[in-house]
Amino acid sequence: MGLKVYKISEFDHTAERKQFESVKAFLYEKYGDSNQPCFLIGNYNIEGVELDAMIASQSGFCILEFKNWGGNIIASENGSWTADGNIIEGGAANKTPFTQIRLNKSRATKGLGRLLGVSPSSVCASIIFYEDSNIDISLLSKTVLKWLSVMDNAHLSDLNKRLRDHLFEPDFVASIPQKLGIANFEEGLSDDKNGIANEVYEPEAATIMYEELERTLEKIPDYMAVYTGFGRVLQKCLEQKINSTRLNFCGSFAKMDYLLKEH
Repeated sequence: MGLKVYKISEFDHTAERKQFESVKAFLYEKYGDSNQPCFLIGNYNIEGVELDAMIASQSGFCILEFKNWGGNIIASENGSWTADGNIIEGGAANKTPFTQIRLNKSRATKGLGRLLGVSPSSVCASIIFYEDSNIDISLLSKTVLKWLSVMDNAHLSDLNKRLRDHLFEPDFVASIPQKLGIANFEEGLSDDKNGIANEVYEPEAATIMYEELERTLEKIPDYMAVYTGFGRVLQKCLEQKINSTRLNFCGSFAKMDYLLKEH
């Protein structure tokens, strides 16, 4: 069955849409056309809250919260979260990221229990920052970190820690869209299987990438950040160039090799 994507409604903000596409690309790399069912669900409403996204797989459920911030992030269970000293705002009633994700997980756990009969231990959560971030989680307790992970878009591989246990049988996972009432919201993957929508880059693709390169150069002498930033732009260039092909590629080297030989 592999990956299937459901989107209940469009995202209000460009950064959220791009984050959703990035998660989709990551999950496609992991599940692709495998026989392991995995669902990415966007803007799903449950028990009175709207979730930015939710992953459902044999490993359980992961609630995703997208944040259009970056820099030096300090996360805390008490009080505000900050990015480079600035208070991170947003969300319903300007809740802190922790308060918001705790509420969303609680409501989702209740709703999934009612609709699917799953236990609270099968539900975790992740907060994902759009911009490159150095994240300090020392003020989050071990109890919280059992169900919550915090990362940026450049480290989506951290989701693998939440996607390795097999809690459910494939048949049960396959039944989830119907039981959640989202079967009619399936999004096709055939034209966008690499998770990068053409509309993100065209017709202003070059301008967007040049601006990102300029922002990356401003991070000198933090050469690790520069290296990471250039790597992200390279990945975007590769994805743009192969977006129209139907081939499956095993990593960046294979994409680069294909483009050098074909173009």
